[in-house]
Amino acid sequence: MTEKRTSLLGQALFRSRKTFVIAAVFSFFINLAMLNGPLFMLQVYDRVLTSQSHDTLIFLTVLAVSILIFQSLIEVARADLLIRAGAKLDADLSGDTFGLSLDTHNKVMSSAQGLRDLDAIRGFLSGPGLTALFDAPWTPIFLLLVFVIHPALGMLALGAALLILSLTYMSELATRRALAEASTAQRDSEYFVGTLHNNAESARAMGMAENIRKRWQEHHDASLAWQALASDRGTRLNSAAKLARQALQIFSLALGAWLALQNEISAGAIVASSIIMGRALAPIEAAIGQWKGFIHARQAYARLSAALQAESPTQRTVLPPPEGGFKVEEAWMRFAGAELE
Repeated sequence: MTEKRTSLLGQALFRSRKTFVIAAVFSFFINLAMLNGPLFMLQVYDRVLTSQSHDTLIFLTVLAVSILIFQSLIEVARADLLIRAGAKLDADLSGDTFGLSLDTHNKVMSSAQGLRDLDAIRGFLSGPGLTALFDAPWTPIFLLLVFVIHPALGMLALGAALLILSLTYMSELATRRALAEASTAQRDSEYFVGTLHNNAESARAMGMAENIRKRWQEHHDASLAWQALASDRGTRLNSAAKLARQALQIFSLALGAWLALQNEISAGAIVASSIIMGRALAPIEAAIGQWKGFIHARQAYARLSAALQAESPTQRTVLPPPEGGFKVEEAWMRFAGAELE
């Protein structure tokens, strides 16, 4: 029994590995198609406007729109795959997770917390958080493309990426304890609500209802306080990351214009490099925006894994197989009309 439940959650995710691999392949084509916009603008500014060729403009437009349609279809397919992966995980583990709420000997998880944790993991798999992780490996590639356009623009983009990564790490440090404490306090408050509901008559008869309510209020207030602290810190860091990205757009255009005045890059390269920079930093900024969901999913994964690994001490009594047969004792019989002596 222990071997079966040791890595039940990990096994369920491992069975969906092909789905995640296909989603990663789709992410490759999606991010490759992201170069469609900057390359189109680069060709329009540097080729079409200088050559005055209407045929080239029509061809580039048709090609860009076709790539855009292809990108949209691939994004829909990737989203459908991840949604189905989350649904498969739920189908594989919902029965075992529901059994946790019926296991009175399992002290790792109480009430319906397991089902909520399973919902959190499933939501992360099918949400934008996992998509940001699939897109994150492309950030160095986009930064390299900016270096190809001009080293000065590449250094600017690299500095902005390091700044936003630092803000992401600071967000993790600033909100980790607050989110963990908020989650613990929330579970404790829900436990008291369940306890009072299941023993309402006894609590009222013994005059304990008010004391239980006060205990619940303490945990509830603590949960709100920790959540507010985490939200305040996360909001400030998210605003700082947004400011850094918007400032990067301004500095990149200004630096690009300066280099164009020095005849080191073309006008089309200014716009192209600005778009590529924004695309390079988009996964990092998305990761910051989804960081709270990622932390919540990670905590849910740890709790659910521990609960599924916890072996219940309850042992079923082994009974022998039932056998047929019957035995009659103290049976009486008489014929009709006969008298008993």
